[in-house]
Amino acid sequence: GAISWVAVSLSAMSDVIKPEWRAPSFGLVIAGFSAGFALSPFLAVYLSHLGVSVASLLILVGSFGYAVLRLPETLDRDSAERARGRRISESPAFDSPSDRWRYVLLRPARELMILNRSRLFRLLSSLAFFSGIVGSADITLFVYYVEEQYGFDDRDIARLFAIKGVAGMVIQTLLLKELVSRIGERRGIILAFS
Repeated sequence: GAISWVAVSLSAMSDVIKPEWRAPSFGLVIAGFSAGFALSPFLAVYLSHLGVSVASLLILVGSFGYAVLRLPETLDRDSAERARGRRISESPAFDSPSDRWRYVLLRPARELMILNRSRLFRLLSSLAFFSGIVGSADITLFVYYVEEQYGFDDRDIARLFAIKGVAGMVIQTLLLKELVSRIGERRGIILAFS
């Protein structure tokens, strides 16, 4: 999708989960992602590459349909009305339609300024950015390397992704809550980025 489902799902969970259960709940969402990461390469073992593309499209369309038809709003009515009122009161008066369009188009950039609010936000967003780049590049380069050097095929790559995905699920479901409660969130973040 065009919007990161992880960000939206974690935001929705923040609306309904008590603070002490947020880290393990977030871990379960990421564990689900890890399960998909672990199992999806096996589609290439049993389907053609076109078949995998069609299956992926059907899963995406099905997920969209489920979200439209079944997911409830997590923000209570009072909070939603307050947020809507605050957004309306903060928006300036527009002299022309082009001013309104400019405001709407530049709004995401203005809202990204929240990252500059504190040193913690700047540091975490920078770490997440570079971690994402390195994580994506590492797995891609590793796949190319083992295919070229060791002759790995789709089945071997699927096994590698399964191991990585299962490890992610175990860490997110079994270890995260205990780890955060023992060493704290700050040290947990340091460990995650190490």
